[in-house]
Amino acid sequence: MTNKKGGKKMELNQTVLKCGMTEEYIGDICRKAADKGLSSVSVFPSVVAVAAKALKGTDTKCCSSVSYPLGADLPKIKVNEAKLVIGDGAQEVCMVMNAAAVKVGDLGVVKEEVKGVVDAAHAAGCRAKVMIETVLLTKEQVKTAVELADSLGADVILPSTGFKPLQARKVTAEDIAYIAGLVKNAEIEAAGTIEDRQTAEALVSAGAKGVAADAALDF
Repeated sequence: MTNKKGGKKMELNQTVLKCGMTEEYIGDICRKAADKGLSSVSVFPSVVAVAAKALKGTDTKCCSSVSYPLGADLPKIKVNEAKLVIGDGAQEVCMVMNAAAVKVGDLGVVKEEVKGVVDAAHAAGCRAKVMIETVLLTKEQVKTAVELADSLGADVILPSTGFKPLQARKVTAEDIAYIAGLVKNAEIEAAGTIEDRQTAEALVSAGAKGVAADAALDF
């Protein structure tokens, strides 16, 4: 999908991370996403098999959240969850980093979880995404978290879970530009209450390659 103004490629990820979504609804969203050529559909681990079945034979990938939305699980739980969803058909895993550990400087835990999930994903030929809830962190903590995820092989870094109860504000172009100045290898996928195409294009212009939103089908 192309950014009409700048001509940049915009990868769109349709998120389906709300309570109360039936299997029929998820299947329908997946088929619509595939028909529109979206990059991926993100779902909860419990319905990965449903989404993977609906997306089979299409170019739209099934992406599973891991430790969403708080990221507070033990590293070994996150790694096991990643392996389980890959077994159910996920082609991408999107792990929420433990922001609490980052805030108190417990980087050993953060390194263990990120490396474990990244290695598990790559061993299965899947992409590994890392969500960092930047609104909970200071700028210096964001820098630490981004550089750590990037150095450990994350394919994609997201600046927010988009989980509204946690969000003090929406993601901004400044957030994306700051992260873009830190990463050396990882791509950036903008996330965090992105409600329209204009906002999505601004975030891509700031340095994001993709956009994850529950309104992606309408962009």
